[in-house]
Amino acid sequence: MKPLVSVIIPLYNAEKYLRECLDSVLAQTWDPLEVILVDDGSTDSSFGICRKYAERDTRIRLIRQDNQGAAAARNTGLAAAQGEFVGFIDSDDLASPGMFEIMVTRCLKENKAIAWCSTEIIGESRDAPAVFADEVLDRRSTYERILKYGINNVGMCDKLFARHLFDGYRLPELVINEDIAAFYDLLDRTDGVVTCGEAVYYHRKPMRDPAKSPFTAEKARAIGQNLKRVRAVIAGEYPELQPLLKDNEERIAYFMAAAY
Repeated sequence: MKPLVSVIIPLYNAEKYLRECLDSVLAQTWDPLEVILVDDGSTDSSFGICRKYAERDTRIRLIRQDNQGAAAARNTGLAAAQGEFVGFIDSDDLASPGMFEIMVTRCLKENKAIAWCSTEIIGESRDAPAVFADEVLDRRSTYERILKYGINNVGMCDKLFARHLFDGYRLPELVINEDIAAFYDLLDRTDGVVTCGEAVYYHRKPMRDPAKSPFTAEKARAIGQNLKRVRAVIAGEYPELQPLLKDNEERIAYFMAAAY
C-alpha cells in the first residue's frame, strides 16, 4: 500500500495567492494525500476561501485557531497529520504536480527520511534557487551542501519528512526562522538526505523592501543562533569543512553590517 502524505499549509491573511497555492497542491499526482490547512487567525477572506475548497475536496482538513504564529500553526498541523510522510508549503508558494510523487519515491528507493528538492524563485528577488542533482547525501555531505548553499537558506517547505522524525518533537515557537531551526533539529535525527534534481517547489519572493521588512534584533539573534549551531557541528564532527564555514561567517557579517 502506498504511504499517505500529509501536506501542512499554515496561513495568515493569505488571500492574494491562496487559491493558486491550493490549486497546485490539489493537482498532485501522488495518491493518497491529505491537505491540512491551519488558519492562524486570519482577518481577511482566507478562511472563507479554505472553507469553499474543503467543501468540494474531501482530502482537505481545515483547522482554525487564534493567531499564534507560523510555528504554532505548523505544530497544530503536525498534531492532526496522519500520513507516513509530511510536507510543508507556504500559502503563497506553489508545488509542481509531481512534487510529492518525486520526493516520496526518492525516500523509499534510497531508504532516507528526508528529501530535499530543487527550487525556482517567483518574483523579483535576487535570491538564488536551490539547484541539486539526484543524489544520496550522508550527514557530512549534507552539511557540506548547506555550507555551499548558505546556513540560513534552509527551511521546511522544499522538503519531505518521514513522520517518525517528529515523534516527541514540536517546532520551536520562535519569533522568526523557526523553520530553519527545526530543519537542523530534524537533520540531527537522520543519517543524511536525498536530493531531487527537478525543480518542483516554487518560492514566491518579492524584492525585499528594508522599509517594510527591517532587519531587527530578533533576526540578528536567529541568524546568530543558526551560525552557532552549525559552527559546533563542524568543529566537533567535520573540521575539514572549516573553510566553507568561514565563507558563511564572512557573508553573514557583511549582510548584517549592510543591514544595520
